[in-house]
Amino acid sequence: MGKQSYLQQVVNVLIKAEHNRLSVKRIALALEWDEERVNKVVDKARSDASVPLDRGPGGVIRYWGSEKRAAPGIYYDVRRIITNYWAPSRGLRFPNVHITATHGKQIDGVWSHPDLAMSALPKKRKSVTDPPDLYSIEVEVYTGFDIRSVYQAHAQGLGANQSWVFYATSKEATPHFEPAWV
Repeated sequence: MGKQSYLQQVVNVLIKAEHNRLSVKRIALALEWDEERVNKVVDKARSDASVPLDRGPGGVIRYWGSEKRAAPGIYYDVRRIITNYWAPSRGLRFPNVHITATHGKQIDGVWSHPDLAMSALPKKRKSVTDPPDLYSIEVEVYTGFDIRSVYQAHAQGLGANQSWVFYATSKEATPHFEPAWV
């Protein structure tokens, strides 16, 4: 096996980091590089829209991931958006979001379970003993959304009250997602 590219080395460090994000300084320490070298690699990678690498607040480098390689950091951001903004805006109470993505590993079959699963109490329940509603959520990056995403969300949501697809509307929109109700 050949040597890894500089970009691959940075991605490998980010995959092991919590939420797939680290500061430039920590990446440099982990790779025994100087910060300027890390910045050059990241800037070059960001010029290519197909590379899921981005700079976050405070100069933090985020790896958005590929569903085939590792747990994409995008799931953590979408979970935060759902919990803090989307669910309350729909009147859902006590949202509990779980990342259930298998990261490209097929367990039971194609489209067997969603990227995120959420339980939440609706705005009004019929009785005090009603259980929370279940939501099946499929998350797609800008380049991954197509009609198959809708079919996938439908297939995964057969046991849920509702199925949703959250997708980025453009490469500039990430992490601002638009939901598509299935």
